[in-house]
Amino acid sequence: MKGYITIVILVVTSISLVSCQTATKCQSSFLTNLYGCMQNEGINPTHLFWMTRNGTMGNKPENLTSFQLEACKVELKLHNCSNSYVKKLENDESCPQAERDAIKQFFYSMFISYDSQCAHPCRETLTEDLKRCYGKAGVDPDLFISNATMERGSIIGTTEMQVQQFCGKRQELVGCLKAERDICPEAPTLLSKMGLDIESLSKTVDVLCAHPKLYLRSLDCFTHPEASIEVCRNQQTTDLIKLNIKAKDQAMKFIPYMEEYCRIRIDHVSCDLRGWAAAKRDSCANDTVMGLRTELECSLLPDYCLENYTREVSVMCSVDKFKREQRDPNYIPESGHSHDHDDKNSATSVQFSLYFVLIFFSTRAL
Repeated sequence: MKGYITIVILVVTSISLVSCQTATKCQSSFLTNLYGCMQNEGINPTHLFWMTRNGTMGNKPENLTSFQLEACKVELKLHNCSNSYVKKLENDESCPQAERDAIKQFFYSMFISYDSQCAHPCRETLTEDLKRCYGKAGVDPDLFISNATMERGSIIGTTEMQVQQFCGKRQELVGCLKAERDICPEAPTLLSKMGLDIESLSKTVDVLCAHPKLYLRSLDCFTHPEASIEVCRNQQTTDLIKLNIKAKDQAMKFIPYMEEYCRIRIDHVSCDLRGWAAAKRDSCANDTVMGLRTELECSLLPDYCLENYTREVSVMCSVDKFKREQRDPNYIPESGHSHDHDDKNSATSVQFSLYFVLIFFSTRAL
């Protein structure tokens, strides 16, 4: 009991909720919940406060390395347990708003520090590791795929030489990207933040490399997005951030999460294609250019969306809208480039979407 009182005094003093060292009812309730969550997972509260508050609170563990390993194993459980009370507190009008805000700020800052200390070293290196894959494959590193370049269409280069080089080395490149991803435990989180799904990327470049001339012609259109298209992109970004915060806060299960995720993605594809179809640029008025864009967007939808939203997908992504027959004269249709997503693509898309919720720690305003 003495240890608990000490923690109450230290925390209340730390977050300056009151001018004296006596906790209010709201503060005591929050701390009791937080303390209980830690004890339920076998974590010493004074040690965790020391670890997450830069040694300014609590007591240093006798074996810091061992304690960090154990604490990091239960980071997500502790967050979900204590956050459930913080969410309830947001709507508790019996607690003064200033106290609620201070408690939330303390909670979020604590878990940001917690998450940072539990980070795998590859969190800091994965982006450069992936970019080096381009150089290793003999591809221009400036073509490193980010969400921005993918949205604007300049994925495999902007010149005929770049496109030939990229397409000729794409299997080696994708193999390297997958290898770097697979050795980084935090890759799902980081890739989702970059907007990069390697399986989808592989399918996307297959589509584009099958039509290099048409791809190059399309750049004049797709590297000049109009305002309506930017609105679509911004809306999708906002909706995904909200969904993934919700997923973390509510510990959403697979199916409910994917239902909402697919609705956001399908709405975005529909919005994006409408925007490009209405674009005033002459190069966007070409049926084959829009057909390629449609196939590209549809190829990026996860299997779960294709299989469970068949009515919407069948209309938006019908093969006739790809305009394959009007493409390059020497084009021979290949099987598996429209809706033939493999199981790994679906699994990866879901995995990075679920892990994306951890970005909450770096995007939530304090």
